[in-house]
Amino acid sequence: MRTVDKSTQEPREPRVAVLYDAECAFCRWAMGMLLVWDRRGRLVPLTLQEPAAESLLGELTPQQRMETWHFVAATGERYGGGAAFAPLFELLPAGHPFARLFTRFPAVAERVYEAVSRHRNRLAKLIPRRLQRLSDRTLRERTQLTGESDR
Repeated sequence: MRTVDKSTQEPREPRVAVLYDAECAFCRWAMGMLLVWDRRGRLVPLTLQEPAAESLLGELTPQQRMETWHFVAATGERYGGGAAFAPLFELLPAGHPFARLFTRFPAVAERVYEAVSRHRNRLAKLIPRRLQRLSDRTLRERTQLTGESDR
């Protein structure tokens, strides 16, 4: 279901929440890069540490919440780990081929997620500082634009 942008009265694409670990450098970088890719502004970044995460993931224990990243669709459906790749990529410009790949091969998606998750601290050290700064700036800007009323 589309909503209307109050400032322009134009139809607005449904927004989805992407919950990530703010204490993980690789996770922050990945979230920031997803926001750069998300030119239509459909992704709402939320940290797993903020109160909004509890309201979206309330049936999970705090430990279960922190075990993976989460994608919460506009319909309220929740996906985590590798299962979240397909619905996420479906929303991103030119992401449809990746969405199809991960839909067709969900075990591959889960293996990719698990491999990255296991090595995220090492991977974070390989990210150039320039990209870290771009990611952090994008996260700050998008977080400032996203008010509580939009979540």
